[in-house]
Amino acid sequence: MATPKEDLAYSQFVLEMLDHEYGNVDPKLVHIILGIASEGGEVADVLKSAICYDETINITKLKKELGDLLFFIRALCTFYGWNEDDIRNLNLKSLIKRCPNGFNIEDHKAGKSKE
Repeated sequence: MATPKEDLAYSQFVLEMLDHEYGNVDPKLVHIILGIASEGGEVADVLKSAICYDETINITKLKKELGDLLFFIRALCTFYGWNEDDIRNLNLKSLIKRCPNGFNIEDHKAGKSKE
């Protein structure tokens, strides 16, 4: 266990690590990206509840959280002026390149999927 002096030194170190300018990041972008991370966690929490608490997956809550996630995804696309179809097409190209014959667990385990 850390001594009070060590604990204080660590706290000061942590604060110094965070003491820098964040550049010219638009606060809206920060809100959007943190929203995506947060809502992704909410989606994962639905699964956690099913696994850890022996509950069935709450489809209503899952849909609600996916809706919240879609809100922030749309916000990010709008922020940058991106078309969601273009994003989907980029993702599809990436998936096809990674798994040209479709996903196969054996290929993945053998390292044949191109990550």
